[in-house]
Amino acid sequence: AAAVSVITGEELRRSLARTATDALAFLPGVFIHRTGQFGRTDIDIRGLGARGTQVAVLVDGRPEKMSLFSCTITHSLPLNNVERIELVRGPLSALYGSDALGGVINIITRQAQKPLDLSARLYYGSFNTAGLRLSAGTRQQRFHGLVSFDKALSAGHLPNSQYNGNDLNLRAGWQVSPALELDFTGKYFTGVKHEPKRTTDPETLVATGWNRYDRGGLDLSAGFRTGLASGTVKLYRLFGEHIFDPGDGWHSTDYTNGGLVHLHRQLTAGNLLQTGVEVRNLAGTWIRSDTSRPSWSRNQLDLFAQDEQRLGPVTVNAGLRFARDNISGSVLAPKAGMVISPLNAIRLRLSVNRGFRYPPLNYTHIFPPSNPALPSAPDKKSFSSVSSPILACSVLTSTVGPAGSVFASSPKTPVAPSRSWSFHCLIWLACTSNCWDNSTSVCSPRMAACATFALKAGLWFRRGCLVIVSPVPGI
Repeated sequence: AAAVSVITGEELRRSLARTATDALAFLPGVFIHRTGQFGRTDIDIRGLGARGTQVAVLVDGRPEKMSLFSCTITHSLPLNNVERIELVRGPLSALYGSDALGGVINIITRQAQKPLDLSARLYYGSFNTAGLRLSAGTRQQRFHGLVSFDKALSAGHLPNSQYNGNDLNLRAGWQVSPALELDFTGKYFTGVKHEPKRTTDPETLVATGWNRYDRGGLDLSAGFRTGLASGTVKLYRLFGEHIFDPGDGWHSTDYTNGGLVHLHRQLTAGNLLQTGVEVRNLAGTWIRSDTSRPSWSRNQLDLFAQDEQRLGPVTVNAGLRFARDNISGSVLAPKAGMVISPLNAIRLRLSVNRGFRYPPLNYTHIFPPSNPALPSAPDKKSFSSVSSPILACSVLTSTVGPAGSVFASSPKTPVAPSRSWSFHCLIWLACTSNCWDNSTSVCSPRMAACATFALKAGLWFRRGCLVIVSPVPGI
């Protein structure tokens, strides 16, 4: 019952997006905040984001955020190895765990598809902006492997805005037997971005700031099928080092070690039961000097289950996640939903979900705020958000049809325990199917005679907004 959009590999290759998060800019209900062409990209989904910290970001189902600040280094996610991007709107922590408040972004990496799978892309533009993408791989009967590399350079259009980034990826798999397949993914990114002067800075200020990010990830997964259930077992490790210029003085390292078991089984006709467990150890070190290196760590355990049953034109589902963090305590995240398809071209979707987010280590230990009720102690409770879509209606045609969604969200934080409700309405219209060109996924010249628009009218902390977005179904 979730609102899901998928950006395919073909759409990504036709786009001008440089990173995976840039490619989301034209999806309805998604708002992108960028610090520059090669800078940080923060994402809000349906009004929730908080500089990207309230949106879960996954790569092949593996969490991608750094453990100290619980944020994603978005320019470390170029498109050189991406097969598709899946976007889920609204809280869905029952399936995806912490940070799935505004929604979920799952980046699926590419596998080699041919015995000789080669590609290359080179571009050059103004301000000495240049890039190179290379990939080489092979697929044999039981083995596949692909190596990809991305290089991006720019002198920047402002003083002190240059960029230099390098990304290397490897994905390989081996089918051990018809019932067992192993898959390995490795990644390493290093990049230096200089920070130009802001418009609010004094005219006499000379910008000299820069930051360097090194991020890496490893994961090994096994997909299996037995008589009782099918599923995946995944082991992963994320690691990184962040160094800012001496004027800022920040230098840190962090890592996340985790394991996930995800099982699914069909109990009866039209039924799908999913269960799983995930464990994580998150840690980081602030390198103040050679003699001062404070470190912090935390452990998390999640148990989750969801059952879905199809009964003719009606599909109902319910799920629950129990999450335990040794710092912030325990959280229950339920979900329930229903999809009604009275006709092949019409789908009605109803759902109620809860999302939560554990406060990151910078909030609980490094720079802890004070709770007004307990001035001497930081508040370490989890953030939560409840989303109650009153009605989500989609009319599906062979091309583009109208779709709409009405939903309400109620965010709650430890700092401001009182809830503030937000009501939103999204309306999607396309007057005729002839104005859409399926071969290019863009509107034809006949679009001038069409009335295609999106309207978002809402109340969010007493602020309303009107947004025009591009005609992509799936709100």
